[in-house]
Amino acid sequence: MRIVHVLHNFPPESIAGVEVHVMRLARTQVSQGHDVLVVAGSEALDEKARSRRERQTGLEVARLVRAAPPGESSPSSPSLLSRVYDARTTRAFAELIAKARPQVVHFHHLMNLCRSLPSIARQHGARVVISVHDYWFLCPTLLLQRSDETPCSGPGSGARCVRCQGESRSGSVTMRLAKSVLRAAVGKALLGKADALVVPSVFVADLLAAEGVTRRKIRHVPYGVPSAPATVDVPRPCKNGDQIVFGYVGSIKKHKGVAELVRAFMSLEHDSRARLEIYGDVERDVPYGRFVQYLGANNPRVRFKGAFPPDQVFDIMARLDFLVVPSLWRETGPQVALEALAAGVPVIGSDLGGLQEIVRNGENGLLFHPGDTEDLRSCMARVCQDSTLALPPQRARERKEVCTVDENAARMEEIYREVLRA
Repeated sequence: MRIVHVLHNFPPESIAGVEVHVMRLARTQVSQGHDVLVVAGSEALDEKARSRRERQTGLEVARLVRAAPPGESSPSSPSLLSRVYDARTTRAFAELIAKARPQVVHFHHLMNLCRSLPSIARQHGARVVISVHDYWFLCPTLLLQRSDETPCSGPGSGARCVRCQGESRSGSVTMRLAKSVLRAAVGKALLGKADALVVPSVFVADLLAAEGVTRRKIRHVPYGVPSAPATVDVPRPCKNGDQIVFGYVGSIKKHKGVAELVRAFMSLEHDSRARLEIYGDVERDVPYGRFVQYLGANNPRVRFKGAFPPDQVFDIMARLDFLVVPSLWRETGPQVALEALAAGVPVIGSDLGGLQEIVRNGENGLLFHPGDTEDLRSCMARVCQDSTLALPPQRARERKEVCTVDENAARMEEIYREVLRA
């Protein structure tokens, strides 16, 4: 099958959840004999080149390079109009699609690109599948979260988004309202015209349906994670001697709740058995990263371990007794929690969004009220006192809790064949 994956960025330029998922899926599909091309946006700007080709360990990657319109300095913050249609990006994408002749174009994200690309794919005879990894199609902040960090129920007609538009853009209330309504209408139209929508959790499926998306198009496919090597099966708990090691693995950003985690850990009663290791790039969001480092600066039990390549995630899990996922936003289905369970590491996570479907409180982890540092501290103190709590008796995958990369790819192929038959 000829498949094109489209997303906002791709390793090594950017390494985050969506990029890692697409990289794993595309490589698996290539290994299964499919003809796969990854088309990715870029943070780079180039006034001359429209695209550039790369080859990464057997995977063909084409990067669409956008020119900055007047007044813009980055493709990650384009004007509303260029987000809907950008002539240069559209031409480059059309050329790639005409040459690749895909049967299916699987869109994962259109940030850094433009919303006209699905219609280009359809014009070239391809079926269009869209994966909803976050809330970008519905929300200008991607997080579906108000400025006070409380959950937003959704854009509705778009009028609810005026406040968020106003916080990031100038202009009259009437102009902000028009932008909000247009953005919501365009996003929902894109979702509505897809041949199939793939979501990583039932939570996201229900949210889309509540926004008027046809439920019969929605397919729930959990993220797939690689098989954990046998070396991570170190007896737990306290595989680090008498110490209990809590870990955070992921982006160091405000909506991820890393500051709340550090505060909660610092408020533990100086339990000498506990250590916190934070894995992630503090330079990705410099002000927030430095703030988090400042919070833990005077505690030798808080250790910042830096960025890491995706293929080392199980080496990290082998060091941890508990993974903490302290997100303030409604995660759609965090892969890192699945990776932890695949490695037999219990998860302490925020009780919201897709995490509620992954963590079964008291069985394979503990849930706490999101943003509540005292509740999180209580969970960590509880396992410090009795670290056998929430300890899975064997690997999660052996109990069929976690989907493998191969299983995820097989389900995607079923969806592709389904839309091709329709």
